[in-house]
Amino acid sequence: MDSEPKRKASISNSSDSHVPSLAPPHRRMSRVIDPSRKMSMYNMRRPSLAGSQRTGDYVVPKMPVRLANTYRLEPKNGEKFSSGEVSRVIAEVLENYLSGETYEETMCGKLAKNIAEILKERVKSMKFPRYKFVSEVTITQNGRQSMQTASRCLSNQQTDSYATASYKNSSLSAYAAVYGFYFE
Repeated sequence: MDSEPKRKASISNSSDSHVPSLAPPHRRMSRVIDPSRKMSMYNMRRPSLAGSQRTGDYVVPKMPVRLANTYRLEPKNGEKFSSGEVSRVIAEVLENYLSGETYEETMCGKLAKNIAEILKERVKSMKFPRYKFVSEVTITQNGRQSMQTASRCLSNQQTDSYATASYKNSSLSAYAAVYGFYFE
């Protein structure tokens, strides 16, 4: 018959790595890096519960949410990205956050990131359904020089749009743009 003995699947955790286990799936594992040795320790692993939920004695992985396709290719009436409303929001945010500020190189870089995130959140709260947003903020020193910016993207003229605004004081000038792309 067979010269090799047949192996049974083990229900308990075994140190034998070639024997499959019938136990429920456990936590995902990730490598632990020892900073003192500056190399990963492949034998040491730590559990990760990302994307799972605990029920009883074992961890059940979360299933991704699946949504039914609506087959809508354009927004309904009144749901389209409004450039005028978004431009007013951009001008208001720039005025609130930049009035009284002076240009400092390191501070303005962080400030531009924060304003871009605030703009994106404010536009999201305006409830344009099925739109994705990109916000861009540029802050430069106001030294009476000219500045020209350009951006290009492939978009649908019927559904996608953008809004811009600028702000200037004696020390700095800022330009912000928010792009709205309809997600089909």
